[in-house]
Amino acid sequence: EASSCCRESKEESSSKEENNKDSSTGGAAPTTPEEEQEAKAAKAAAIAALPTAAVLREPVRTAVEIQYCVGCRWQLRASWVAQELLTTFTESGRAPQIASVTLIPVVNPQGVFKVSVGGIEVWDRKVQKAFPESKEIKQLVRDIVSPSKDLGHSDKKA
Repeated sequence: EASSCCRESKEESSSKEENNKDSSTGGAAPTTPEEEQEAKAAKAAAIAALPTAAVLREPVRTAVEIQYCVGCRWQLRASWVAQELLTTFTESGRAPQIASVTLIPVVNPQGVFKVSVGGIEVWDRKVQKAFPESKEIKQLVRDIVSPSKDLGHSDKKA
C-alpha cells in the first residue's frame, strides 16, 4: 500500500507546480512535449560539458547523490541503486570510478527520487514518471564517469 506521503491534494499539487523550478532550464518544470524535449536537450548539453575519461584519458571519479522520499519509504530502493552503482563502477585492484554515493533523505517535497552525478541530475522520478531500472541508471552514470566502459549485459538491448 502506498504511503499517505505520496498522496497530494489538488491544492498541494498546484502549489508545487507553481513553485517547481527545473535547474537545467531555469524556468518552470516542463509541461508540454516541446518543453520536455528542450529540458532533455539542456540536460544532455550539461552532461556533455562535463569532463569525461575520453577527455582526461583517465577515469573521472565523480560523486553520486540519491535523494529519496522518507515518507514514501524509498530508502531501500535508494540503497539498492547505490549498491548497483558501487558494484558496477568498482573493480578489484583499480581505483573506483565513483568517488562516493550519498543517500539524501528528503521530507519535503514529497515523492522525491532523484539521482545526480557530479551535480548533474540524470534521473527524476517525477519527470520520467518511473523509477530507474538498473540498466538505465548504470548507462546514464557510465556516460558521465567512463563513457568507454563496457557494461556487459546492461549494454545489450532487451
